[in-house]
Amino acid sequence: MDRGNDSDRERLSGVHRTEQTESKVNEDFLEWLKTKGPSWLLAGLIILVAYLAWIQLGERRAASEREAWTAFNESRFSGLPASFEDVADRYGNIGKLGILSRLEAGRLYLQAVRTGRPFDAEFRLPDENDDADESITEEDRDHYLNQASRAFRAVLDRDDGSDAMAVHAVTALNGLAAVAEARGEIDEARGYYERAAERAADRFPALARQARQRAETVGELPDLVEFPSLQEIEARRRLHIADEELPRPLTIEESLRHFLLD
Repeated sequence: MDRGNDSDRERLSGVHRTEQTESKVNEDFLEWLKTKGPSWLLAGLIILVAYLAWIQLGERRAASEREAWTAFNESRFSGLPASFEDVADRYGNIGKLGILSRLEAGRLYLQAVRTGRPFDAEFRLPDENDDADESITEEDRDHYLNQASRAFRAVLDRDDGSDAMAVHAVTALNGLAAVAEARGEIDEARGYYERAAERAADRFPALARQARQRAETVGELPDLVEFPSLQEIEARRRLHIADEELPRPLTIEESLRHFLLD
């Protein structure tokens, strides 16, 4: 009987200790909530807000990149260097888009100088009633060369000497050399080609050899070919048609035959 009572007392004592322990834990938890709980809750909210902001920033960046490349492709369709310059100004901080846009703008300016034609000449249809000369003027030529030089120099300003920038830097140096050649500045053009060869030597030996060859032969090439304007082509075509409509001179045999018959 006493042994059973002792067992009951031990059981009750264990239950009492368990209740005291649980009560102590609850009190400690409530105390933690009062003292440190708000701080941890605030930290959790900050982390959550930062994560949501990071996701939103990534979505905005992706949308901006899509918009930038769309503008770049539209500029390629227009064929106007000013469009590429606008893309470079607006989206120059997106990857290499600003560099690519500057290089393309410089190339189009040089192309206009080499062909002697305005940028939109290929989109125009010949008009028999339009006698205006579509060739660029000397003032236009100087302006285009200045703009091309400006575009290529802007690319070189971003050259950090890395392998990723090597091709772009070499392209810009070759472009500046072409500008110098168009101006008749042979020594300056040779210097740009030599710089291009040096810049490409470590990473792109083929480009380096090409630049060195250009440096050795610069000034030996003939002057740039001048292409006739659409008006000149149309005038020559009209002259050819007019020549065909003129009476053909009689041969000696035909003249004798007419004389004898008459």
